[in-house]
Amino acid sequence: MKQRKWTFKLRSTNEVEILEIIRNLKNTSSSGVDYIDSRTIKLIAEFIAPSLVHIINLSIETSTFHSIWKVAKVVPLLKSSSCDSLDLNSYRPDALLPIFSKILENVIFRQLACYSESNNLIHPNLHGSRPGHSTSTALIQMYDQWVEDVMDGKLVGLLICDQSAAYDLGDHKLLLEKLGLLGLQALLYILDKTR
Repeated sequence: MKQRKWTFKLRSTNEVEILEIIRNLKNTSSSGVDYIDSRTIKLIAEFIAPSLVHIINLSIETSTFHSIWKVAKVVPLLKSSSCDSLDLNSYRPDALLPIFSKILENVIFRQLACYSESNNLIHPNLHGSRPGHSTSTALIQMYDQWVEDVMDGKLVGLLICDQSAAYDLGDHKLLLEKLGLLGLQALLYILDKTR
């Protein structure tokens, strides 16, 4: 078994990473309270990248998350096209954060994901938010297991639950305690400051 490195420390970012993150942003005209959308950011990315690198690195070095980046513009979204648009229950709230907070979040996510993958902290059955994994790979893995079980003479049953809001139900205090046990104090501090 690979030896785990139990300390996690956020590292500085650079222009190459920031430009890649900006390039991979979804093209959207929606914006947060700053009224800056991803299309605009993509057009000016090369000009603002050095300043953005400085701001993000300062945020990482000081373990602070700029308060203005925490403010979301909440807009109503119709749950589905088949819903009655005149019924208020047909809408769900959507929080639009400033684009720069999403870029910082992506910098931290990449580092945490790399740390988690390299230290085998992610269960092999987790397919969400991982490169090379998707709902398709999850279905293929389950199907392969079902076929193997049937071939071994076992009965196979399936229970499907809607977990679309599973992250909303998470115990944040418990998450912070677990991150502390994993040696992720720098991330712990940022998560605690963003709540």
